[in-house]
Amino acid sequence: MKNLSILFLTSIMMAFMACGGGSENSLLGDAALTTELDSMCYAIGASFSKSMRDGQMKLDGEQVTKGYIECMKGESYINEENVREISNRIQQEMGKMQGGAPGAGVAGMNVDSLSYAIGSSYYLQLKSMGMEMNHQALAKGIQDNLKEKGSLLDEAKIEALLGRFGAMAQKAQAEKAAADAAVNKEKGKAFLEEKAKEDGVKSTPSGLMYKVMKEGNGKMPKETDKVSVHYEGRLIDGTVFDSSIERGEPTEFPLNRVIKGWTEGLQLMKAGAKYQFYIPSDLAYGDQGAGADIPAGATLIFEVELLEVK
Repeated sequence: MKNLSILFLTSIMMAFMACGGGSENSLLGDAALTTELDSMCYAIGASFSKSMRDGQMKLDGEQVTKGYIECMKGESYINEENVREISNRIQQEMGKMQGGAPGAGVAGMNVDSLSYAIGSSYYLQLKSMGMEMNHQALAKGIQDNLKEKGSLLDEAKIEALLGRFGAMAQKAQAEKAAADAAVNKEKGKAFLEEKAKEDGVKSTPSGLMYKVMKEGNGKMPKETDKVSVHYEGRLIDGTVFDSSIERGEPTEFPLNRVIKGWTEGLQLMKAGAKYQFYIPSDLAYGDQGAGADIPAGATLIFEVELLEVK
């Protein structure tokens, strides 16, 4: 089940969940597997059930399924904010469980509440992928396989379906990233066009834009130099994604080992200067983005103070 674990199971749902019960009464109605997508979704649900059986945390299988189904129908009390809170609490408990006895829970949550919350949050996680899915078939896969009985698919078939779905998901994620990058580049272009109209904002032939906040009187770095800087990085909506100022410690790096906008921009400065850079995506992290904080195709704003050229 390695592919599914990588793509779909978060750290709070892996390697420590154990099902505490199920129900003979179907919560689903008709969930026939008439297409390959139906079967793939059923296989995902079956694999999720296995992850619950293989771990340590005590859960109620019926409530897991109920949480998933009601969230699918828009009837769950669980929302994105609840999921983050529950995830943090489970991660804390997971740390306490290392080397502990099986059957542990989460402080302040009974088994039913925790089980329902995990089912709901699993639905929200899969929904956020933005892929076409048969969530009813997936929920049936969870329900049928909670106690390893009554599964519509054998283990070999489930493995094969998960592999095909994993490849399909990777393709869909790449297409989504490309679409997101195109949207973000258009937003960045509009932002830079407006920024160029402001007093004091200058441009270079590469497309880098900058504004002098304070001039320095020290040495100007070359591309091969190491520099020490204080900086803050923001998206064009104002979101701060990184700040040495907040950490209270300057950053040192070779100037030719950072994004193109920094390599070019800092060579315009003298030590002691403070500039604001407006960096288009092709001089930043491009269509790939960087981690969870910098989206694909994002234009970035950096306030940089050059402390020292080494």
